[in-house]
Amino acid sequence: YQEGDHDNIIDKKIIYFLERIRNEYLIDTTKLDDTFIQKLHHKSGKEEKDIRELVFLINEYRRSYHGSLEEDLIRINNAIEKILN
Repeated sequence: YQEGDHDNIIDKKIIYFLERIRNEYLIDTTKLDDTFIQKLHHKSGKEEKDIRELVFLINEYRRSYHGSLEEDLIRINNAIEKILN
């Protein structure tokens, strides 16, 4: 974090999040689409809008070609925390 390597931190947070989803809820995480959102919503009891926001952020991050900013890291981290806590 101190070195400003936000991409690396975001990558690791996403990997950790998806691993937990696979282990705790036994949901396939290869495609983060509406089916994934519905399954996670039903199995976790978390708000669908929060899951949808996180999936949007992850997909946007994965499509992005520019380096991530600290704000990107904070947004993704907060969205992950909403789902995991």
